[in-house]
Amino acid sequence: MNISEQIENDIKRLKEKRLIEDKIKQYDLIASRIGQFFKNTGIKRFQKTLILSFFERDFFKPRTQQRHLKNILDTLRTKGIITDGITTKTTKQRRIYSLKCSDGESYNTLMKANGYTTTDYYKYICDSDGIPRRKKVYSSGINGQPTDENGEIVEGDKWDFSSLRQTKPRIKQGVFVLNEKSIAHEERRYNTKCFNVC
Repeated sequence: MNISEQIENDIKRLKEKRLIEDKIKQYDLIASRIGQFFKNTGIKRFQKTLILSFFERDFFKPRTQQRHLKNILDTLRTKGIITDGITTKTTKQRRIYSLKCSDGESYNTLMKANGYTTTDYYKYICDSDGIPRRKKVYSSGINGQPTDENGEIVEGDKWDFSSLRQTKPRIKQGVFVLNEKSIAHEERRYNTKCFNVC
């Protein structure tokens, strides 16, 4: 039986301990084994999730498990095996910006900055098998009106739907598009509590 399995079994035995003195002895044993585990693995810094990984899922009720976890960590501190510490983590964060704007000029500027300059207009036309296929029938600037070959403005009933054409790939901009939102991916650093192994 390896050290991890021993720790798991020692934690399970907490369920059998009724007297406070017996529980204290069991926490002491668990802490000693975890200290040995740190020596064997060379771990110098960890978070609560490492200790929680020794608990069998749903073996204890959630509140009981949290109480045992706290007591194990307190015993590790008392025995001088660990100290409290802080570690810096980096996380990827998504910020979502609207691509809509109420006034046309700002909207044009905004859309061009996001890689769009043209609106394409499509109509569904059935092919020889009777399957509707979309076909591009007109195009215009972002806020413009589509025109026919004679330069006359086309009425709205001449197409079924329109969409903005992406002229600068989103991946090159470092952002991606989701519906009518611009999604920027940013990295953010933050400090979180951890434990240092002595």
